[in-house]
Amino acid sequence: MIKTTAVVIGAGHAGLAMSCRLTERSIDHVVLERGEVANSWRTQRWPTLRLLTPNWQARLPGHHYAGHDPDGFMPVDGVVATLTGYARLISAPVRTATRVHAVRAAPQGFEIHANDEVLCARAVVLATGACTDLNSLTAQGVRIVGRLGRIADRTAQFSGSLANMCALADLKMNRFLTRADQWATASGLDDELPPPHRFAPTRVDPRSPLELDLTSGEITTVLWATGFRPDHSWLDIPVRDRSGHLRHDGGVVTGAPGLYLLGLPVLRTRASTYIHGAAADSRALAIHLHSYLSSRHR
Repeated sequence: MIKTTAVVIGAGHAGLAMSCRLTERSIDHVVLERGEVANSWRTQRWPTLRLLTPNWQARLPGHHYAGHDPDGFMPVDGVVATLTGYARLISAPVRTATRVHAVRAAPQGFEIHANDEVLCARAVVLATGACTDLNSLTAQGVRIVGRLGRIADRTAQFSGSLANMCALADLKMNRFLTRADQWATASGLDDELPPPHRFAPTRVDPRSPLELDLTSGEITTVLWATGFRPDHSWLDIPVRDRSGHLRHDGGVVTGAPGLYLLGLPVLRTRASTYIHGAAADSRALAIHLHSYLSSRHR
């Protein structure tokens, strides 16, 4: 059995950021990665994909973009190179080709079963990772019907909350854009930027059905495109809600002291969705983790 204070699972941008924060606090740890550093970028991305955020935002704790094109958009191989270089820069203790099979609660923290070994740690950080314009879809003839509740007697039933959900999304987006415009004005950038722009409200057809008869002949094909969610099937700890998501408060997993979650969209703030958001998120979680470890010593 291998003993360490903390284990970080995943060597993407979030896991590496957390490794840096733990090193800053002299907390011994290992980072377990099933493939190589930046594995999902190497194996699960289209070769032509580029980041949606400019290069200058590709910053992590102790690292800022220093290339010649700060306003450009980094391609996949650039992200791989950045994260690989960052792992070397911070001397992250990454163990590659190490697949985690199970994480279980133990008297002194957690047992992590990886490959043919068992690691014992007092804290575990899960960093394994998680746009559409709806008006453009409706303009092309797509009928938006909202969240599927269930299928009963060959009838698809929808929740009926589509209008409220779209209105709430529009409200949040406009609040964010207003804050961005206010920042630009306060920074004296109004003369350098185009006038503020707002998108038209999301259109919702008031006739959107609450039910669809799948046997009527109108529907000839059903394509299940229900999105994706992190695979935590190897987490053998009862911390999921009814929908299967991990219960947490800003990355601090509820009901399992010493267990943390990092690298998911909107984990703590909107910035959590992007690479640079891992800097603030990892700082906050490292503070909590350090406090938790200190309290166990008392």
